[in-house]
Amino acid sequence: MTQINYWDFQASALLPRLPVLKPWLLELRLSWDQRFFDPIELPSGRKPVTLRDTELYITKLPKADHDAHEWQAAMEALPLVAELGGPTMFARIGVMRGSGTLVATSTQATF
Repeated sequence: MTQINYWDFQASALLPRLPVLKPWLLELRLSWDQRFFDPIELPSGRKPVTLRDTELYITKLPKADHDAHEWQAAMEALPLVAELGGPTMFARIGVMRGSGTLVATSTQATF
């Protein structure tokens, strides 16, 4: 009977090969200056174009509005998009929910 030495076993042989991320590629893609595909029209008439514009808009809101759950969710989504490369649609939806411009539509057919 042969013994398997734990230290000789290479667990990396079982793991799938992951692509190596190049740091310069991340610097190009991940930024607070990312633009939304479509600018968001806010009730105040402003149209923040980048994630940084949106962050500044939210931080300048009155405290009562800033502390609302919708705006807090938007503020949590912004760094995920800017720093971790999430889709800008997450931040867009958060801002639209916070500003009240996101309207839910019913998909039920009426007969």
